[in-house]
Amino acid sequence: IFMKNIIFGIFAFLLAVVGFVFIINAFFSPLKVIKGKKKYKKIIAYHIVR
Repeated sequence: IFMKNIIFGIFAFLLAVVGFVFIINAFFSPLKVIKGKKKYKKIIAYHIVR
């Protein structure tokens, strides 16, 4: 029974970590996309100027 509780605890902890990472990624992805688009626009502008 004790061993089962440890395994369940580890599984719950990993699940919580994965959920936390997923939430952070979901929160920061739009910021990364916005930064990426700005970089992309600069590259396009650079090529148009050339």
